[in-house]
Amino acid sequence: MESTTELPVSLLPNHGSWLRYLSFSLDHKVVGIQYLVTGFLFYLVGGVLAGMIRTELATPISDYLSREVYNEVLTMHGTIMIFLWIVPVVNGAFGNYLIPFLRGGPRHGFPQAQCRCLLDDSPSGTPTDC
Repeated sequence: MESTTELPVSLLPNHGSWLRYLSFSLDHKVVGIQYLVTGFLFYLVGGVLAGMIRTELATPISDYLSREVYNEVLTMHGTIMIFLWIVPVVNGAFGNYLIPFLRGGPRHGFPQAQCRCLLDDSPSGTPTDC
C-alpha cells in the first residue's frame, strides 16, 4: 500500500507566489541565485563580444570590424567581464549564498541592502551594453 501524505493548504504555494518570492525575496539563498543568474546573463553578452573579437582576429586582414569598433568591442568585453560578471558572481552570488551557511547564521546582515544592490546591478549594466 502506498502512503500518501497531503500537504496542508497553508504550505502550498499560492498562484503566482513563486514569482513574487523570486522577485522581492530577502532570503540569502534566493538573492545569491539571482546574482548568479544576472551574472550569467552578462557573461553571455561578454561571450558574444569575445566571439566578435575572435572573428576579427581569425584573419590577418581587418575586414570584420573597423578599428574604432574593434577598440569599442574590446573595451566593452573587458568591462562587462570584470564589473558585470566576475565581481557580482564572486561577491554577490557566492557571498550571499555561502557566507551565512559558513558562519552558521539564519540569514545575512542587512538583507534589504543586499536586495537593493541586486536590483541596482541589472539596470546599471544595461547602458554599458547599448
